[in-house]
Amino acid sequence: MPVGRPPKFKKLNVFSRRVNEYFKTAQEPFTIAGLCLFLGLSYEGLREYEAKEEFSATVKEAKLKIEDHINKKGLTGAYNSNMVQFNLKNNFGWKDKQEIEHSGDYQINFIRK
Repeated sequence: MPVGRPPKFKKLNVFSRRVNEYFKTAQEPFTIAGLCLFLGLSYEGLREYEAKEEFSATVKEAKLKIEDHINKKGLTGAYNSNMVQFNLKNNFGWKDKQEIEHSGDYQINFIRK
């Protein structure tokens, strides 16, 4: 006997149709939280669908659309840059990258006063 709640979406075509409806009917900004609410899922529920081979590509494409939307709005100044940065780092794995080049000879001069 199965344990736990039965899956909300059993067929990929129903799930995909609902995801597409989100992007057609929801008001901007598109967010992962908004997608979850529209689908009637928690974050964990969405992650569970992403882990299922059959549903994985649909979830990944939806997340990519949301990431692209936020990135473009941030680049055009339509959204607050701090919020865009926070969102992209925390929800999409973006990172600040700092490169420090160490080349050449180093010389340390001590001056006595």
